[in-house]
Amino acid sequence: MTDRFVDAVYSAETRAEIRQHIELLAAPLTAEECLEYPDLLEQTEVIFSGWGAPIFDASFLEKAPNLEAIFYAGGAMKRLLTDDVWDRGIQVTTANVANAIPVAEYTVSQILFSLKNGWQITR
Repeated sequence: MTDRFVDAVYSAETRAEIRQHIELLAAPLTAEECLEYPDLLEQTEVIFSGWGAPIFDASFLEKAPNLEAIFYAGGAMKRLLTDDVWDRGIQVTTANVANAIPVAEYTVSQILFSLKNGWQITR
């Protein structure tokens, strides 16, 4: 996951709570950085990620033979998941439901703001 989102999505408190249940192998890594540590990927059973996650294709999954679950703190993962994930029986969970309400609220706010010519006024 990209550095700028880590603390917003997985706060120090959240990471401490996760550590109560599993051993974290590394500090948060970007998609590019995780590929630089094949020894970590080989040991990885669970990935906690979010925006900026790697594409979970055959090449990535070969490097993570023990991967059992992906926790994605974002919404849609359509562009990140391939059939290889499902073929391996990897469990996937996203924050679709948690994100749905704020996305809908933001959308309504932008519609109302636009109907009041807010964007024209700001120019």
